[in-house]
Amino acid sequence: MQGALFYIAFINEATSAYMQMPGAMQEMRSVFSRYGYTDETWETSWLCLEEYFAAFSDPASRHAMFAIKSHWDWYVTHLGRFIRFGNQAVGDPPLSPALDEDLDMIGFKSIAKQIDILHKTTRLDFEIPRNQIDSLSEMTLVRNLGIHSQWEVDATYLRWSKVTRFKLGEQRVFTPQELNDWYRILVTLIDKISSMVSRKYPQVPEYSEP
Repeated sequence: MQGALFYIAFINEATSAYMQMPGAMQEMRSVFSRYGYTDETWETSWLCLEEYFAAFSDPASRHAMFAIKSHWDWYVTHLGRFIRFGNQAVGDPPLSPALDEDLDMIGFKSIAKQIDILHKTTRLDFEIPRNQIDSLSEMTLVRNLGIHSQWEVDATYLRWSKVTRFKLGEQRVFTPQELNDWYRILVTLIDKISSMVSRKYPQVPEYSEP
């Protein structure tokens, strides 16, 4: 997760620094020309990019938010597979067919539901503060707006969000502080949950991904 965010930040800053160098724009135009861009395609693409920046400010932060949520879902999916493996080795707790199915689908659940599944399938109390769950639930709602409605607030967001400053149809912008908070909470959860789960299954055989 940290590597993905650093990549986005590095590319963003490196691009900004490079484009301030003399001749950089002409050099990039030459590169795209080698990719088959005609002058007309270049000009049209540049105008589209300007319109994109005008409509959606700070795209790097938006991409970063997509990245951290995606990496979290990847993490809990693979953690669920390890929990099933550990449970099969020690049989504690016994998994019902419903819980086993939940582990299969954990990557597609809400964060609150994901934490609940991890608790029920391990009987570990992760003691995650309610305000952190609420913050991550808000992150998921915002991510869903970015994916499904170009960041425009919809009825689903208004129904479930505890943030009240946005109205239907408005663009749901988020601050660097919000993004940093979401990242900090997720990284802390990964460290905490991984440590607790690993201590629960110390005697299981060596694990490898199926």
